[in-house]
Amino acid sequence: MKPTRTGEPRGFLRILGAPPRTIPALLAGLALTTTSPLAQTLNWDHDADGTPSDGGGTWNGANQWWDGSSSVNWTNASNALIGSGGDGEWTIDLTGGVTVDGSVTFDNYEGEYRLSNDTLTVNGTLTWGPNTISNGGDKDGVEFQSSASLAGDGEIVVNGHYPAGKSEGQFNIRTADVSGFTGTWNVQNGVLFTEGNFKPSATSNIILNGTAGATNGAVYSSRWGQTLTRDLGTGAGQIQVIGNRSGFEGQGTNGLTVQLTDTGIGSQKVQWGSADFDPSVLLLQSPNANINAAVNFDTEVDLNGADRTIEVDVDHGTTRVGGVNNGGATLQDGRAQMSRSITNSSGTAAGLVKE
Repeated sequence: MKPTRTGEPRGFLRILGAPPRTIPALLAGLALTTTSPLAQTLNWDHDADGTPSDGGGTWNGANQWWDGSSSVNWTNASNALIGSGGDGEWTIDLTGGVTVDGSVTFDNYEGEYRLSNDTLTVNGTLTWGPNTISNGGDKDGVEFQSSASLAGDGEIVVNGHYPAGKSEGQFNIRTADVSGFTGTWNVQNGVLFTEGNFKPSATSNIILNGTAGATNGAVYSSRWGQTLTRDLGTGAGQIQVIGNRSGFEGQGTNGLTVQLTDTGIGSQKVQWGSADFDPSVLLLQSPNANINAAVNFDTEVDLNGADRTIEVDVDHGTTRVGGVNNGGATLQDGRAQMSRSITNSSGTAAGLVKE
């Protein structure tokens, strides 16, 4: 005679020491505790020969990536490393569209990677640097060409650098449509190069946060008459100017006009030392600026009871701030202009250090 259970209906499973559970309920509980595997790290292998190397190729091409043991195709959740110590200019074709849900890092090379022919969607993080260099001439660090576009809601980190005395060297979006990217532009070292309407979307946050010891500082650059108008803050469409050496650069005689607003004190006014405007040095031009470059900081500045420093570096030398008064400050040779008042709201004496 077969043994029988009593008090437990069919379809239940008893785990020793636990009350009976239905099998579907048990499986559901197991599913809740299951974790997905870690994203794989893939190295760019431009010629698909099983050895990571710098060069041009197609992002979605067969076997363009090396996972440490074999050649594989791109998957969206992967973490990509692009850069293998090379020196040159290379184009990566985005045909078919590319999505990055993990991360992609452009680093460890000298020269320029150009992205072309479709949309790169960054929902994770894209980083340029810190161990790479733009070697001047026509070479940027990373360039989105006019046939490429940028979308997504992740983060772009600009942390490369360019050598002193060179007229190029930046993360270049000046001919590409990046309006579909609504995430954060985090500039830590190097130049974010824009032009006209080819600039971060109105819903992106821009952070200029020059890191300590950075060779160049964090620079937002444009040419041909762009006006950058933003409120200070950490939200959509706002900007933060903080960190060590951070600021702005205008290329060409019509360059860049900067209009910043701290909504707590008034339109086109900022208070130095506030949470969202507190650079150790405010850059107005950098060694990257070309001959006859111009920037207009069309924003009233409250020194807020402390000495502050503005640096103007043009044509690979330094010009000094001149004519500082409540009527505004014009920098020598017309390279940069502060067209609104410089004030001091604090009872503590404050001045402007000119470098």
